Amino acid sequence: MDSYVTWIFLCLSLNLYIHALLWLAIKLFFSVEAAHIMTVALFYAGVRIVQPYAPLYYSMYEHISPQVMVVFLLEAAAIAILVMLILWRAKKIDYF
Repeated sequence: MDSYVTWIFLCLSLNLYIHALLWLAIKLFFSVEAAHIMTVALFYAGVRIVQPYAPLYYSMYEHISPQVMVVFLLEAAAIAILVMLILWRAKKIDYF
């Protein structure tokens, strides 16, 4: 197995995980419809942008090869922030 394929798999997995967390955060703070629209727009923008600047759109290895660790740290920070927001909001929701 090539290390290039492993890096691409890892980058795409983190990208999809961040999209899922972002969808859940938007769902908790706004509505399901807004979450669907925003997630589809993010996927479309991530595919169409030629030079991605946000770590959310670094889904291919050739975009991040010079600064791999910086991108992974930024993605880990984005994941941590989204998880904290989701937990904070979910604890305040009254389900009953």
